[in-house]
Amino acid sequence: VWDTFTKLESEIGICSPKKQGVIDTTESDVAYICDEKSWRTATKHDYLGDCVPKIENKILPYGGDKYICRDSSWDKLSEIEAELGICTAALQGKIDTTKSKSVRICDSLSWRYVKPKDIGGECTAAKQDKIIDVAGTKFYCNRSIWDYISELDETIGICTDTYKGRIDSIPGFTTIYYICDSIWIPI
Repeated sequence: VWDTFTKLESEIGICSPKKQGVIDTTESDVAYICDEKSWRTATKHDYLGDCVPKIENKILPYGGDKYICRDSSWDKLSEIEAELGICTAALQGKIDTTKSKSVRICDSLSWRYVKPKDIGGECTAAKQDKIIDVAGTKFYCNRSIWDYISELDETIGICTDTYKGRIDSIPGFTTIYYICDSIWIPI
């Protein structure tokens, strides 16, 4: 007796003992695995296998995402992990930039945004008025705090205790005057 092929068999062939465990994909991007004598939809476990200590931290692709074997289970990598890699104790303190120009640091086994302290260290009296750049944003050390430098600060100078009471202006269509009182205040 001759059987006709099913649509699936026409695309990926007949499942037989010789094909046991073979994964194949149809033209519509659906994956099937030959399980004994029939095809069934392939699962994540079929692709990745068991997550065992021997392959701890191994990364494998599945369904357009990446998965890591950790703590006996397959975890989907976050976008940051997929792009920058896994933040491990060995990478502690590493600074890296994403494709979207987001600057991150590996801290306590996860990637977080860089803070001024990560670049300039502790803001101490020895660093008073020091300027640093954090991902294109400038900060200066001001009384033990890294303060943001505004556009106005960049134009007429940073308003610090040294300049308290100083009056300055931005020339333009109409001149605007400012007085320094810990921040520039329009007068």
